[in-house]
Amino acid sequence: MRIFSFRRATFGAACGAVIAWTSFAAAQSTEVIPPAYSNLAGDSNNRIPIGSSTGGTYQVLYPANQLVGLPIGGSIRSIQMRLRNAETTPWPPAASVVLSYEIKLGGSTKTPATLSTTFADNITSPVIVRSGGLFLGAGAYPAGAVTGTTPEAWGPEITFSTPYVYSGGPLVVEFRNTGTATAVFGDAVTSTDLGRAIGSVASNTATTGGFANAMVIRLGVTPPSTRSVTLPTANESVAGFSGNYIPIAGSTGGRQMTLYAADQLAAVPAGSIIVGVQLRQRNAETSAYPAATFTSGDYEIWLCRSNLSPGSISSTFADNILEPVRVRDGTRTFAAGEFPGGAASDTIPENWGPLMVFDTPYVYRGGVLGLEFRNTGGGPDLAGVHYADIVANGAVAAGLAFSASPTNPTGALNGAIIARFTYFTPVESPYGDGVTKIVAAKQFADTVAGTLFVGFTRNQSFTSQCLVGPEQFQTVGPGTLLTGVAFRN
Repeated sequence: MRIFSFRRATFGAACGAVIAWTSFAAAQSTEVIPPAYSNLAGDSNNRIPIGSSTGGTYQVLYPANQLVGLPIGGSIRSIQMRLRNAETTPWPPAASVVLSYEIKLGGSTKTPATLSTTFADNITSPVIVRSGGLFLGAGAYPAGAVTGTTPEAWGPEITFSTPYVYSGGPLVVEFRNTGTATAVFGDAVTSTDLGRAIGSVASNTATTGGFANAMVIRLGVTPPSTRSVTLPTANESVAGFSGNYIPIAGSTGGRQMTLYAADQLAAVPAGSIIVGVQLRQRNAETSAYPAATFTSGDYEIWLCRSNLSPGSISSTFADNILEPVRVRDGTRTFAAGEFPGGAASDTIPENWGPLMVFDTPYVYRGGVLGLEFRNTGGGPDLAGVHYADIVANGAVAAGLAFSASPTNPTGALNGAIIARFTYFTPVESPYGDGVTKIVAAKQFADTVAGTLFVGFTRNQSFTSQCLVGPEQFQTVGPGTLLTGVAFRN
């Protein structure tokens, strides 16, 4: 998983369109991980995360298949845990303070099966979401009768001072705390398919630990507010001139690609995450599509950059593609009537079909955007195929297509798909337009470093290199675009 700040950033070195808001839910929701244990007690335990006894260091990895309820781009703002079902007395018995209680969240390149016993090896782009002392009121963690299956009630909500933006993939949660005087155990699960942990009761600064079981946790999450943009922008409320059946898996399927000019995405900040796309039928279609539910063959969607403008699009697919990302794969079930139809009109478009949410969100880095559909078809009505709305090739958008095969290397230049993309830009910057500024090294942001560095001001050829450690970029996630650099005397 990656942590995206999604900002265009400039940093100083001390070493010398038609837009619509789509509300995906603004209120905070809660997600239990692993989700199967929302109303079921775990079959194991661990005492470190809740700060009991001597405390220590504990790190747990949850695989992506246990995080399906977390919205891409959602801000994780709090965490809760609960006691194991075997505990019958609320904890702590008296008000207590954990003097040092730190939580980190991050991504991982590991799986439960490949988890390392070295803490640093398992977490990528860690973010300290809370630190300092933690007050626990008497009985903050409820307990009751032992049932073996009914879980205890949730303990206190531990809010984060720094929310964590979830961008998909595995999630790592790391606890480091000094503990309290009394021992008690939190709820956990033994199945490593659901998550796996390592822990050390020896120290809250430990670098390695032994394997442990995954805690059952509940996260407080604020889903992102998303925006949508129609490309080409002029066709938000204007129908296209013709159609193409490939994007909606009609007939035999095939391969269709569209390039959209950079100026069509002027309102989409570089670094935004595109999470889904919608299509609509061409205006000539008077009935909804499909007539009956069907499941297509392999239905892939790709997004990419391009070195070519729409006006210079090539009939060879590969020539138009730069850094492609497959954002959707596998079969797709098309529900009956999901693409509306209506009275034919020369200009008024049909309503949009459903949002196709991507398996892999796409980070838009500015410039030309390429959209490609590859599928094997399977749609009904082979004698009277339905078509998606397209616009004639031009400077703002252009497309090519080949029917019958999703892998053919060339296609005919026959029109650009009209599409509506849903995206979000999670971090708003006080500098405006998605721009923020950082200083590396950050301890010299307002302090003179006092060291001379002449590499970039010499009056002769000179090569120099400045290495900046990752701890200087804790607020800047992978995927952030660095757009400039400044030095000072």
